Amino acid sequence: LVSWIGDESRVTRNKLILNVINQKEKTDLAGIDDIKKALNVTLGQAFKGTSKIITNDDGLQYLDTLKDNDGKYLLQPNPAQPMQMVLCAGATRIAVFVIPNADLPSDTATEGSRKIPMIIGDLKEGVKFFDRKQLTIMTSNIASAGNLNAFEEDLTLFRAIEREDCRLKDKEAFVNGVITVREAAAAKKARVSEA
Repeated sequence: LVSWIGDESRVTRNKLILNVINQKEKTDLAGIDDIKKALNVTLGQAFKGTSKIITNDDGLQYLDTLKDNDGKYLLQPNPAQPMQMVLCAGATRIAVFVIPNADLPSDTATEGSRKIPMIIGDLKEGVKFFDRKQLTIMTSNIASAGNLNAFEEDLTLFRAIEREDCRLKDKEAFVNGVITVREAAAAKKARVSEA
């Protein structure tokens, strides 16, 4: 029960934070050069040092296939923490955090392309999360919910309530980026149509 409530709490918090992030206009990123520009120019030295990239599984796949001119992959494990990935492009090194596609989906509304979320910046400075730490849990073996009667079904019903909120703190602290990639099937179909 504690594990389930904790998981639901994590998902709720992430959704609250993502709703605040999505209040900021999306910025189209064409590739690694635009990511570096977002870090170097848009965020600048005020936030570059504490910035991270937050993306989904599709974004991880995209970043994991980027190579430099010598054919070396730009996404590398962090030597200090091998389970954490770092995007290395020249003098730029930035930690990459991945959220599952189920929690942070890519936009696939346009046929043949996928818009991958790529949030870049310092979310601790950009978003303020308020948590009153007043989780209340109530249980009952006589309550009913809809057609379900706990007493008749020999069940115990429970409810958990958290008191939290999220607000935009500094919109200059992050870039709500999106990278558009063409789907392989759509690209193949386009080549066949041209032939």
